[in-house]
Amino acid sequence: MSCDCRCIPTPQSIYDDDEIDVFEEIIPDSDDYYDIMRQALWENYALRGIGNCDIAYWIKAMRLRYYQIRTEYGVKFKAVDEWLTQMANNVIDMAESSSEYSTKTENEDTPDNPQGSTVYLSDRNTVTYNGKSYSGLSSETVSRFIETVPDIKRMFADEFRKQFYHGI
Repeated sequence: MSCDCRCIPTPQSIYDDDEIDVFEEIIPDSDDYYDIMRQALWENYALRGIGNCDIAYWIKAMRLRYYQIRTEYGVKFKAVDEWLTQMANNVIDMAESSSEYSTKTENEDTPDNPQGSTVYLSDRNTVTYNGKSYSGLSSETVSRFIETVPDIKRMFADEFRKQFYHGI
């Protein structure tokens, strides 16, 4: 498909007209999280005009941009994936801080003739403390927690914003 400058091609129109999935051309199947990355680009740019009428040139430019950020985002996707997996198996804890300690108090009643290192306890008291700190209303805590969950797909897609036509 060539651009006649009246209609700017989009990833969807390229797929419909030429049966080329441009995001498959950009992100290889051999990369970790390739499916999530492609999905992020489809969700954000399927109907957005590409930044150059020469589709082959534009794909090369997109591929170069991808290679510039792929190591960084490979690590980010892995970190978020591991965090989400961990969170799925546990109760979400929104405490700002926590502390835990255990103290043991022992009183000894030593006889007049103790036998070696034998201990003669008359009293033992063990205290265990588990505490968490929360500040503000519970709704504020939940709001702060939600704001810190990264939208890694959006961050990845934003890396390609300059490769697309700015108008819509």
